[in-house]
Amino acid sequence: MNLKKFIEDNREIIQLIYGVTLIILIPLLIVYNTVFIIKKYNNSIDVTLQRQALVVGKTISTLIAGDLPWEDFVQAKLDLLMENNSEIQELAVLVPAEGDFKVVASSNIDEVGEIKDSYYYKVAWEEAEDGGLATDSSHLVKSSPNNETEIEDFEADRFWLVAMPMKNTSGIKKALLTVKLSSEIVDELTAYNRNLSIYLLIGTVFIIML
Repeated sequence: MNLKKFIEDNREIIQLIYGVTLIILIPLLIVYNTVFIIKKYNNSIDVTLQRQALVVGKTISTLIAGDLPWEDFVQAKLDLLMENNSEIQELAVLVPAEGDFKVVASSNIDEVGEIKDSYYYKVAWEEAEDGGLATDSSHLVKSSPNNETEIEDFEADRFWLVAMPMKNTSGIKKALLTVKLSSEIVDELTAYNRNLSIYLLIGTVFIIML
């Protein structure tokens, strides 16, 4: 009885509190839902890009596997692929060299002959048959305890780095293929959709709070 009387005596205050609560809660729920959807969308895009990057890597690996004994032939095919695929930023073929990897062919001719000490390459080399790695550039780390970035000069645009073992015609693992793929176009579309969603969110919240 006392509760009922309290509600009747303070009906206007309770209604005011209820209204203010809704004004705050509804925009917060809309914001949370929008941010959650954007995050899930970005994750789905990344998974798709990762799978496509692996497909590209396997296709290139199959194309040049028969030329592995002849480095000049491999280099010629890498050059041809670079000329006809604008989304490919870099291509390289490396061979094991005393625990590290030596570049025997590369789209960046200055790197040929260099030794690469890369934890990422070592993990990729141990991948199961027909396996490989495709990793967002922001996730690349060194094997050092400090976990410093493996890419010394990070570019503003994100990219995917594919690394996978290559076998010769006899089925023996002989080299490691690395492919650097640009994700600029997809990232621009993703950023556009994200920004549009945020603008719509701000407009919706503003209208609700009027």
